[in-house]
Amino acid sequence: MAFLNNLKISTKILALLLMLGAAMAVVSFLGVRSLRTVDTAYTELVAHNMPATQKLVRANRTAVEIVYGGYRALQYDPSSVESRDAVATFETARAATEANFAAAAELRPGMAEQVRELRTRTEALSGLVTQAIAAHRMGDDALAAAQIVRADALMHELQAKMRALNEASSASDEAQSRTLSADSRSAIRWMIIVAAIAVVGGVVSALMVARMGITRPLAAIQRAMRELAAGNNGVDVPGVTRGDEVGAMAQSVLIFRDAAQAQERAAAAKAQADAEQQHVVEVVGQRLGMVAEGDLTAVIAEEFPPAYVALRDNYNGALASLRTLITSVMQGAESIRGGAGEIAGASEDLARRTESSAASLEETSAAISEMEGRLGSTAGAARNTVERANGTMRVVGEGRTLADDAVKAMERVSDSAKGIDDVIEGLDKIAFQTRVLA
Repeated sequence: MAFLNNLKISTKILALLLMLGAAMAVVSFLGVRSLRTVDTAYTELVAHNMPATQKLVRANRTAVEIVYGGYRALQYDPSSVESRDAVATFETARAATEANFAAAAELRPGMAEQVRELRTRTEALSGLVTQAIAAHRMGDDALAAAQIVRADALMHELQAKMRALNEASSASDEAQSRTLSADSRSAIRWMIIVAAIAVVGGVVSALMVARMGITRPLAAIQRAMRELAAGNNGVDVPGVTRGDEVGAMAQSVLIFRDAAQAQERAAAAKAQADAEQQHVVEVVGQRLGMVAEGDLTAVIAEEFPPAYVALRDNYNGALASLRTLITSVMQGAESIRGGAGEIAGASEDLARRTESSAASLEETSAAISEMEGRLGSTAGAARNTVERANGTMRVVGEGRTLADDAVKAMERVSDSAKGIDDVIEGLDKIAFQTRVLA
């Protein structure tokens, strides 16, 4: 019954109704045909056979009246009114008998031969009565009596024939009536049986169609929906290839299932991404803490997810740049410390040789010492030292040679101060990169 999968539910119901209607139509047709056959037979029985029997009974009665009229005519004087009335009764009975026979033969052609024989006997009976009346009118009462006696005997024979025919006709009518009744009951019984079979078959077909095409697919869809509601997103959705409403419902449930699976995959991917991000944040935070404590060897050697490999490489590169820059700063500081030592020696020598410039040299030495402690103000302190040294040279003319040496030493200090500026600028860049990395 795979063809039911592509039929709409309304079409299935309409097909069931049409099937039941066709079955009932067949039952009705068979019943009507059987009943029409019975009705036609009953009509034939009532409209022809029974009236023909009645006509024969009436013919029997009128035949008696023929003889009765003859008897009456013989009892009165031919010229009397009573005799004329008796003759009229005889004529009327004879005409009526003839008419009844003709009607019976017309209504029931199967009895035409028997009716013809009865008519012949009736005509003979009428002839005897006519002869009796004629002999009575001629005054020959003996002949009239003999003819009427013969007519009476013929009438009894005719009545026996007619009675037998009527009984046979009545028996035939009764037998036909019983047959028709039996046929009618049989037709009704078969109509009931066929109707019951049609109804049972229609109900069974309806149940099968409803079960195979409606209730069972709906139950399967309901089970799939329950599984989805319970969180089982891997459930198989049945009936997605059907072309009816159940197939449309299955396709909708399939969309829900696919959406739930996509949501589940997205949740799993998000959880994985969150875990990876948490791992990266923990590792980077740990290494930054080590850098903050002064450990410039805290490189990241762990494997990172592809999305965070660039961050690890940038961090390691920045840490390497920071180590290089700190090394340069330390080397610059050593150079400054050496230059400052030379300046201190020259200043002490200048103080011993020029007492007038002792105060200035002491200030220069103090400035140099302050420069060594404060790298940020070294350049300015060096410039003040140069100016004061120049003043000292103007005051002390005799210490020109020593002053020239001091000027050269100050120039070296100035060059070192410029190197310190570069170092400070490099430290500012390192601090900026450290803030950006944090």
